[in-house]
Amino acid sequence: MRRTYEDATQALVLDSELEGTSCDAEPEDLMMHITCCDWMCRLWTLQEGALAQRLLFQFDSKAIELKSLESTLWESFVLNFASPIPGDVMSCFASFQKFSKLNGEQLFDLIRALQWRKTSWQQDETICLSILLDLDAERIEKVEPLERMPTFLRMVRTFPLEIMFAPGPRLPQEHFSWAPQSLIPLKSFSLPSCSTSTGAVQTTQGLVTTTTGLRFDTVRVPLQDFCWFNVENDECDYRIRNLGEKEDGGASWQDDGPHLIDSPAIVVDTQNWQDRDVFSGALVAITAEHEKFIHANFHSRVFICRETGDVPSTVMQKMRHAEALQTDMTAIWSTAERIVKKVVGDFLKVQSASSREIIS
Repeated sequence: MRRTYEDATQALVLDSELEGTSCDAEPEDLMMHITCCDWMCRLWTLQEGALAQRLLFQFDSKAIELKSLESTLWESFVLNFASPIPGDVMSCFASFQKFSKLNGEQLFDLIRALQWRKTSWQQDETICLSILLDLDAERIEKVEPLERMPTFLRMVRTFPLEIMFAPGPRLPQEHFSWAPQSLIPLKSFSLPSCSTSTGAVQTTQGLVTTTTGLRFDTVRVPLQDFCWFNVENDECDYRIRNLGEKEDGGASWQDDGPHLIDSPAIVVDTQNWQDRDVFSGALVAITAEHEKFIHANFHSRVFICRETGDVPSTVMQKMRHAEALQTDMTAIWSTAERIVKKVVGDFLKVQSASSREIIS
């Protein structure tokens, strides 16, 4: 099927809503009509736009090429220094390119292009995506539906680490509990640019990456999905919330939380944590420690908020600060400059030339 669209001189999109729209409408209106049409919501139609040499949309009396429409809008943006078209819409259409070679940047574009699409048969997702990325779709089709996503992830191999912090139920297979069961749609979730993302590589043992994290030196944790913790040598107050139960179909921390973990730690979604007050993360359970690395099981996604270290002024700030002072949870930052962390499937590896000194 991939060859069919690649070899075609052009692909024409026929959508009843677009065919009832005047081709003389303003370019901004035409683009928004395309954005909102049914064609944009179906997974299988993505390959028509991504693989076609020329993509045209049929309006009431003529077909208009997408590239021509994009050029007009970009020219207007350059001249007027403003555009009525949201940036995420334009970036979505920018992903309509020829997928001829699998690489990290291409995967970013593909994930962004999936944000508005869906399929009535979830088991078709990996088949369609493998066609787009020119992978072995027949190999995926031959395995059981529940094994298709792990098979697809093994074939892709290179990912943005941020996928680990995407919402949704996780895969049950060994070494894949970091991964969501589906890449569509990742609502209320966005990836950073390819240039600022943390790369990750899937190996036979799992996902390997470099990132930053926190390690707790206590297991005395409140039995609730929201709690405060302190960070060594940091005057700020930190709040952590369990997202596993709310968004991923996981358990409440009252039943399965940090209090049951002998050595809890958190992997965060950025190496520049010093410059941010909110960030996503993953709670992990350290299970084994060696001279150069630490193993830990992925547990659940979390959201972390840092309260400023300034003197509280409002009543609410004073109440939150008083509550934070009562916590027994204390953590130590392991910065990217001093420590290298590797998430290996279900596991977190920590590497450093002096890891014993840093972790103690």
